[in-house]
Amino acid sequence: MTEYIMKKKNILFRWLFVFLILLIGVTAVLIVKNKDWFLETVPYYSESSGSGYRNEEDVIEEIYVTGGKRYREGDLVSNDGTWCCLREGVSLDIDMNVTVKKGSFKVAIYELGKDFNRHDESSDQYLSEDKKVHEEEYTKTGTYQMDFSMLQPDETYMLVWLEPLGGDVAYSYNYTKHIRVKRWQYLYDKYIGDLPFFKPKYGGNVD
Repeated sequence: MTEYIMKKKNILFRWLFVFLILLIGVTAVLIVKNKDWFLETVPYYSESSGSGYRNEEDVIEEIYVTGGKRYREGDLVSNDGTWCCLREGVSLDIDMNVTVKKGSFKVAIYELGKDFNRHDESSDQYLSEDKKVHEEEYTKTGTYQMDFSMLQPDETYMLVWLEPLGGDVAYSYNYTKHIRVKRWQYLYDKYIGDLPFFKPKYGGNVD
């Protein structure tokens, strides 16, 4: 009889302990949420970067060696680009370190739409003046920051480097993309997005 009572007490204490832990956890979450801790904007844990250059002696043609024609806009042709698709609450900016030795070049952002699939479609057919949402021209050496706050959530965009035709241009650049998210989005990608059958979805990826 005494042994039975002891077992009942042990079970009761265990359930009380579990309940106490849950109560502490829920209370902590409510306190943190009320202080907007989950809604604070924090840097995403991954960044991407790239670079490019144009030598003055380079021969610039409208057509790649593969025969694929580049998007042309007046006397400018597309040289390279990078995609982005931001989720709700995600922000993006890009640091551009530019060295201009001669002439200038442009960077433009085009809206490709919600249905664009970069794995199945060529982006050149989506590039046009009416789809351009932003552009910057670099004529001087310096460090510039591009703010992407004008981009709409869940829309696919492409940042394109536009270089002038001809041989009177020489420049180089490198860029770094900085993604910032709400803390709860960061925690989702870090702890849930890494689980099997899940994947991160707030890192600014197109997929």
